[in-house]
Amino acid sequence: MRVSAGITAAGRPGLRAGERLWLLALLALAVLLVAYPGWADEYAVSSLRDVLLFGLFALSLDYLWGKTGTLSFGHATFFGLGTYGVAITAVKLQADPAYAALLGLAMGIALAALVLVQGTVLTWWHAFARTRAWAERSPREFVRELLPEVDRARLGTLGFNADALDFYAGQTLEAWGEGRFARPLEDLADRLKREPDPRPYTLLLMEANRRSGRDARTTAERLEAMGLAWERVPVRAVYRRPPGDARVLAWRVWARGSGPG
Repeated sequence: MRVSAGITAAGRPGLRAGERLWLLALLALAVLLVAYPGWADEYAVSSLRDVLLFGLFALSLDYLWGKTGTLSFGHATFFGLGTYGVAITAVKLQADPAYAALLGLAMGIALAALVLVQGTVLTWWHAFARTRAWAERSPREFVRELLPEVDRARLGTLGFNADALDFYAGQTLEAWGEGRFARPLEDLADRLKREPDPRPYTLLLMEANRRSGRDARTTAERLEAMGLAWERVPVRAVYRRPPGDARVLAWRVWARGSGPG
C-alpha cells in the first residue's frame, strides 16, 4: 500500500524528509556544543557562551516585541538576576562555574515563574473572580451589559482608575476627578455646557469612594452645583471594586437644558 508523505503506515502523522534533516542537524549541533569544550581553549568557550547568551536575549526580546507587539521594559531583569546568581555562587561559595550557571538559570526561572503567577492571578481576578461571595459581577460582565446602554465615545470614570474596564471596553476611558492622570470634573462640566452635542456623557463612579471620602449623594450634589443634571443608567450587573468592595454605578450626565429631559 502506498503511503503519502508525512503519514505512517498506521495512519499517524510522521516527519517529512525535510523535517528529519532539520532534526538531525539540531541533534548534531547539540552534540557539537556539548563536546566543544573538550578541545577548545578557555577563551573560545567563554566567547561562544557569551554569543549564545546574548543571542538568546535578542531572540526572546524579538519574540515578545517583534512577534506579539509587547514591549518588555524589564526584559533584562531575568538575565541580570541569572548573572548575579552565577557571580555570587562562583565567588562567594567557590563553586565550579558550571554549577554556578545552573544556579543562575534556576534563579532566572524562579523570577519568571513568580511574575507569571502574579500576572495570572491578577488576570484571573479581573476577568472571572468575585471579590466576595456577594460581589455579583466581574468587570467583564459589567462592561458587557453596560456598553449597549451608553455611548462608548462619551464614557469616563470619576474618582478611580479603571484598567480592567479599559481592557473589556476596548478603549481607554477618560478619567475625571482626583488622581494622577485625572482631569478636574469642572473641565467636563465646562465641556458639556459649551459643546452643541446634546448626547449625555456617562460617568462610572463608586457608590462610596474611600480614597476621596465622597459617596454617590455628595457626588450628585457636586454635579448639580456645577449646573449638570444626571440620571441612573439601568444596568443590572453589579461590579464591586476594592478597596472595600464599593459598588460601581453608571450615571448619564448632561448640562441642564440640553439633555434628555
